[in-house]
Amino acid sequence: MRSSMLYGVFFLLLLIILSSLLMNSEWSCTTSKSKYIFPWISSTYTSIPSEFSQLNMKVILLWTPFFSSTKWSNISLQKLNCPITRCEITKDRNRFNYSNLVIFHWRDTKAHDLPSTHPAFQRWALFNLESPHHTPVANIQALRNNINWTITYRTDSDIFVPYGKFVAKNKSELIAVVNTDQKKSLNNTSISKKRLAVWIVSNCKTPSNRENFVTELKRFIPVNVYGSCNYNRCYPINPVMTCFKSLAQQYIFYLAFENSICKDYATEKLYMALKVGLIPVMFSGANYSSFLPPNSYIDALNFSSPKELANYLLTVSKTEKLVENYQEWTKTFEIEIKYFYWFCDVCEKLHRESIENRHYHTFQKLYRWWFLEAKCKMWVNNILKTV
Repeated sequence: MRSSMLYGVFFLLLLIILSSLLMNSEWSCTTSKSKYIFPWISSTYTSIPSEFSQLNMKVILLWTPFFSSTKWSNISLQKLNCPITRCEITKDRNRFNYSNLVIFHWRDTKAHDLPSTHPAFQRWALFNLESPHHTPVANIQALRNNINWTITYRTDSDIFVPYGKFVAKNKSELIAVVNTDQKKSLNNTSISKKRLAVWIVSNCKTPSNRENFVTELKRFIPVNVYGSCNYNRCYPINPVMTCFKSLAQQYIFYLAFENSICKDYATEKLYMALKVGLIPVMFSGANYSSFLPPNSYIDALNFSSPKELANYLLTVSKTEKLVENYQEWTKTFEIEIKYFYWFCDVCEKLHRESIENRHYHTFQKLYRWWFLEAKCKMWVNNILKTV
């Protein structure tokens, strides 16, 4: 009897000790809705465990989804042909303590769903491709002063993310382009186009007021409008590039009008138009001359009014040489559109920069840079007004 009682006491003490160890463990999954969903993340790590660092692999943790989708965690650096591929991309939050970089997508960042600590060996990055008009400031207030890198379309970001880029053609391609038959084909394609301008749009009321610019433009030239704003679909809808290729057989100009006129803001519509041979007519706050070849685009905001732009488009469309000039760049360059190619730059930067050089973007600095320095504007009666 006494022996049984001693065994019982011993067993009870053993349970208490084990419970205490589990409660204090870094892997305890106790939740606390008042603070963080993942309070079990330990702050005791000051460096990546040796078994990871010895492999010279960098772990990139995608803390948030990308517009509610987690598919961006399936990105392969090998398939992107990155120069450096020694990075692993994961969405597994259990690997937080082993991650060299944690990425937050601005629109999916939630104040109640953030890491409870920021280890000294780790960088945090804020990723965003939306204009300031569509990036709620409340989403990043909870991040406070923890952001180390910005990953955006802004050219002054820590990592610049264009939707596409110009790539020089190789020698064999250059020889083929100057072939007389190809030259003739290029000219005939431009001449045979019967329609002037086309626009695909689904956001019908925008901060840039592009819809009113186009309404005024249509008073002087025909503009065919596709998308939900005009109940007219471009077939086939998917993939989108197939739709653009179809339009390129019918039109000369594509209205690449952005929903926002903000610093550096230019989206995929520009590169898609260029890739299929349409001449893009731009309407945004980007400095195109800094990243596009001369005579590869037309900037609508360089004209005093939609009427003046319409007259110029008519002149170009009726002059074979002018159309050819806007396609001259295709002889030496081609467009490369690779979504999420910026992961290559992220991986390279992780391997190149020492953690000792880590800097922080304070919330105040980030707010000023993203919202105030963007100098967003709206087109109103031939005048660009700051908003």
